[in-house]
Amino acid sequence: MRTKFSRPVLPGEHQWLAADMINPPFVNQMVLEGTGAMDLDELTDAVERASAANPGCRLILKGVLRRCYWIDSGLTPPVRRISGALWDGYSQENAPFLHDRLPFKGPTCEVLWVEGPKPRLIFRSHHGVMDGRGTWMWAEDVFRALRGEEPLGAYSSITKLDIITGITDRSRWSDAIKCIAPTGKNRPGVSGTMWRRMSFTGQFHKLMGTMAWVLAQSAWQYDDGRVRFLVSVDLRPRKPDMRSTGNLNAGLSVEVTRASTPDSIRQEILSQLENKNDCVRFKEEGLLDMIPLKVLGLVLKMINRYNHAHGRYDLTAVISNLGTVDTTKFCGGGYRTDTVFFIPPKTELVPLFLTLTGCPGREEICVTIPTGFGSENRFERLLHDICQALAPHAVQEKP
Repeated sequence: MRTKFSRPVLPGEHQWLAADMINPPFVNQMVLEGTGAMDLDELTDAVERASAANPGCRLILKGVLRRCYWIDSGLTPPVRRISGALWDGYSQENAPFLHDRLPFKGPTCEVLWVEGPKPRLIFRSHHGVMDGRGTWMWAEDVFRALRGEEPLGAYSSITKLDIITGITDRSRWSDAIKCIAPTGKNRPGVSGTMWRRMSFTGQFHKLMGTMAWVLAQSAWQYDDGRVRFLVSVDLRPRKPDMRSTGNLNAGLSVEVTRASTPDSIRQEILSQLENKNDCVRFKEEGLLDMIPLKVLGLVLKMINRYNHAHGRYDLTAVISNLGTVDTTKFCGGGYRTDTVFFIPPKTELVPLFLTLTGCPGREEICVTIPTGFGSENRFERLLHDICQALAPHAVQEKP
């Protein structure tokens, strides 16, 4: 008999739980956009079957500090029908349901069937329990169930720490450098976040390098200073024999100079991956789970206030490339997925969070920034710069 699924809360997840307390919700939101209708009872049954095979989507928080752990509640994530007739899918306008919180005590995941002229299915997961790829795996199993297939399931409780310690024992303290932001300094007195989605069709090359280069050029329009990105890396390819929906994303620290090019940035990322820099532990992370969540939230707020006052930040931006989606795997139950995009987690702790998601002949780019960084048309200017950088190879689709 299989024991109840559980796993420890990692120090990095402890920080995300604190981030959720001060800027909720800190969630992954995988949006499927397509055609067709969905029977809600059939969808609910499929979510129940897939969730039983992927208990990582039923987790709730137990314990305190270093004794915190996630455990399977046994409760299927809720499925909600939402009216989205006025939502165009390209911003948060007319989509209040995207701001609904997923509490630590559950449910930490849910599925939204958003009805409208263009029907959408949204898989939402608290970032403390899953990363973007884990959410993707869960969604794939829901569609397997909708097609009458057996879900593949993901029962591994392996953690990011388990993987990286099996690869290298290297560790270091983070570089104490301060960076400039892609849209200049934050404007005081403005709270909240906003996001925009851009859809492109065409041929795409060196996207990670191009995005980092564009964001760096934009930052230097407003200030002189250092530019550094956190590039998210999925650790699953380093352990291909296991399936887990947990937080198995690591990060590469990539600094960009005025001499950098999209190609040199891409080569730097590849070189760091070859050197296994994504598996280097940061020593300060080991201290995070010694701090109560409420206290850690206050510390993050103080650091954020200090950064805003000086116009310098720990990172210029976070860039996450989710990879290419095979949309045929997200068809079933009368629904056909045409494209997929990931809305970056809502947070005011970094100046910008960008996600890339590829579909056949198409690329979806979503950008989230704190609202105070986007005033005076600065956000629109940045989005225009991104479009111009892709213009030789792609055509932007309009909402």
